[in-house]
Amino acid sequence: MELVENDYWWKTLVLDGPGVSAALAAEVEVAQPQGFVQQVQAQAVERVGDKVHVRILYPLIDDGRYDP
Repeated sequence: MELVENDYWWKTLVLDGPGVSAALAAEVEVAQPQGFVQQVQAQAVERVGDKVHVRILYPLIDDGRYDP
């Protein structure tokens, strides 16, 4: 899996998907370093050649925990 950082808010995951021809949908589970886990519904899923691009709205922020 490859992560394409479009900007601060939007991220695109690129997965191998040879032979995928049906309509696609995805839910992504993100685990941050401090252990916070969030499920994010993909905003767009499309096949590009033999890859599947999964675009999510996910700002790169911490989970609200302060470590001195």
